[in-house]
Amino acid sequence: MNKLLVTIFLALLAGGVHSELAWKEVHGARVPVPPAVHPRLYLRAKHISALKARREHPALAPILKKLADRSKRRPDFKLELDAIEYLINGDRELGRRTVHDTLEFLKKAKLPDRHDPCRTTGRNMVTGAIVYDWLYPLLSAEEKQAFIKELIRLAETMECRYPPVKQGSTTGHARYALCRNSDL
Repeated sequence: MNKLLVTIFLALLAGGVHSELAWKEVHGARVPVPPAVHPRLYLRAKHISALKARREHPALAPILKKLADRSKRRPDFKLELDAIEYLINGDRELGRRTVHDTLEFLKKAKLPDRHDPCRTTGRNMVTGAIVYDWLYPLLSAEEKQAFIKELIRLAETMECRYPPVKQGSTTGHARYALCRNSDL
């Protein structure tokens, strides 16, 4: 998670967002039921009004500059910064463009051919989840399904797969490391 998001959300959540979690079974895994509101990932609607003031705080100026520079090279940073901008200003045109660009980003995302590729895939999934949640009111039914399809496709490439597989001596971190470091 980049520094802007961490800084903003730690500050916003310092007051606490507490609620009883409900749980359900999905594809053999026990998962929490998310709240029936959007946004719900990292912040709630009541926090949005504070985002602009926090973004303009002088202590964040060097971080914002660094993130703006990185967003020129990293599409995930750009998409997340655009999502924050949409939350702050409600620019529908920017929001629609961000939804479109994020779906294209997710569709092109592949498991990289390098050591520990799941970190990249997971990072891409976080970007997709942020845009899906924060721009939810702008999404058509077809776009919602496209986001879900792409996020599941990416989750299937992760080490524990989707739905998650049981970890043991032949699966999991130890087996993953063995496969990466041998000719098996």
